[in-house]
Amino acid sequence: MVDACAHHRSRLTEVVSAIGANVNHGILISLFRDTVRRLGTNENVLYEVVDAMMGLIAYVATSPPHSNQIIGAGIIPLLLELPKTTVEKRVNVSVMF
Repeated sequence: MVDACAHHRSRLTEVVSAIGANVNHGILISLFRDTVRRLGTNENVLYEVVDAMMGLIAYVATSPPHSNQIIGAGIIPLLLELPKTTVEKRVNVSVMF
């Protein structure tokens, strides 16, 4: 999805509007909120989905008008919750260092 957005950067406003990145109850924020909750309770999460979602959020954040929208929608508190998660894959990676 990020790759598709990169090829159509001029349509980023339409993509951001379609996923509702500018509102607290939009698709992107709702999905991210649910994913953070699942990571916090050690529920089954597809890490490919987490990676793709983080890539999309990072890509949207590279555009100043759109980064203001996702910040206003409440993404910062969710990002601050991520370090509190204790996912098995994350624990294994931290042991390596």
